[in-house]
Amino acid sequence: MRRYLSIALLAILGGLPLAAQERADSAWRSDLPPEVAREVTDFFNDPRTIHFSGRTRIPAERVVDGDVAVLGGPVTIAGQIRGRVVVINGDVELLRGASISGGLTVVGGRVSGLADARVGGEAVAYSERLRYRRDQSERIVLTESQRRRAPEA
Repeated sequence: MRRYLSIALLAILGGLPLAAQERADSAWRSDLPPEVAREVTDFFNDPRTIHFSGRTRIPAERVVDGDVAVLGGPVTIAGQIRGRVVVINGDVELLRGASISGGLTVVGGRVSGLADARVGGEAVAYSERLRYRRDQSERIVLTESQRRRAPEA
């Protein structure tokens, strides 16, 4: 019986992406829950959030004080972020010594390097891309198809 459980566990873990296996408090998911789509949109649109767009690199000597949102990517973090990080439709690479004091949420991308970095909160990645458009004020707004999936607030 124990042998079958071990084989089943290996089969399950073997099917998970490496990033999800690197830490017990990290997760990789394919489908983007509607509430997460709304949360990352609100996070990005918060005026207190520090914004980056496209290819982004936080070098080892850099310290960023505050929550960070990145639209697009890829994102490479070697330095320190004192806050949460949300990456929308981009991959994240954490280099040895990288530090994020809060959580890391990636939508429409993957995470690598969790074993070599420190993330103070939960690290989670959703492979499904966020479908959005920009309004006149440069805020992101969920597309109609994404909104149909999301419950009303």
